[in-house]
Amino acid sequence: MRVYAYACLNTPKSPILDIYIGEKVHEVHTNQKQFAFYAKRSIGMLEREIESFLVRKVREMGGTSYKFVSPGNTGVPDRIVVLPVGRIIFVELKTEKGRPSVLQGCQIKKLRKMGCDARVLYGIEQVKEFVKEVRADGI
Repeated sequence: MRVYAYACLNTPKSPILDIYIGEKVHEVHTNQKQFAFYAKRSIGMLEREIESFLVRKVREMGGTSYKFVSPGNTGVPDRIVVLPVGRIIFVELKTEKGRPSVLQGCQIKKLRKMGCDARVLYGIEQVKEFVKEVRADGI
């Protein structure tokens, strides 16, 4: 679900935030910090929310999703997904409008060259498709 937000400032101290969720409008009296959160939501899900969704779905399938941090090797994929059937997939997650950096592209290409399953998933819909695919593969 996409959330659209805009602000009508009555006074600098008490902005009003109108949040559109589907057909409904929700008026929220908020401060600037909260508005920044809702403004980010207006462009879709944040990468960390997409990542949390992936982690939860992989866990539901009986797998695990390790956060991949490799000191001295920048650009490695966000997650190493290990599935119960012994399948390992490197996953770089991006928002729908996000793009991998040049280093991330190089790391993905290097992993693929070595025969690894390495993917870049854009947005929640591609993560859902990924989950369906790995479930269909015998999970």
